[in-house]
Amino acid sequence: MSAVGKKRQQSHAGAEAAAAGLDAAQDLNDAQCLLVQAYVESGRDVADEAQWDAFMRCAANYRYSLPRGRRRVFELAWHAQEDEPWKRIAADLHRRGIHVKADSVRRQAMRAAQQIAVTVRSRGWERWVRTAPAPPPMRGER
Repeated sequence: MSAVGKKRQQSHAGAEAAAAGLDAAQDLNDAQCLLVQAYVESGRDVADEAQWDAFMRCAANYRYSLPRGRRRVFELAWHAQEDEPWKRIAADLHRRGIHVKADSVRRQAMRAAQQIAVTVRSRGWERWVRTAPAPPPMRGER
């Protein structure tokens, strides 16, 4: 196995272990793995449901900042249940009249995931965390 293959296998194992208790019955594909790994690297806890929900909302909302074609591929990859969905996604797009190869689908999904991962790593998604509102300051406090 090549060094790249070993690194990919290790990163997948780490991300899958991180998401083990949260809807991770299936294997993660590369795009899903990249975003879960960025979430864990940003110092967040996958066991905290409020943080996980905020992360999921962030990923869903930031996809709208992607170019239309890349967004379409990312959405299909994000919701894919299998580890290597690229050929199936390319076939789905082909049926819709969009002729693209599986390698191109993977590249576009990974570019989209990398763009979103930058936001996740910078913790820009934290504003989506639902927490109890802070109580108003007491009189004389600021």
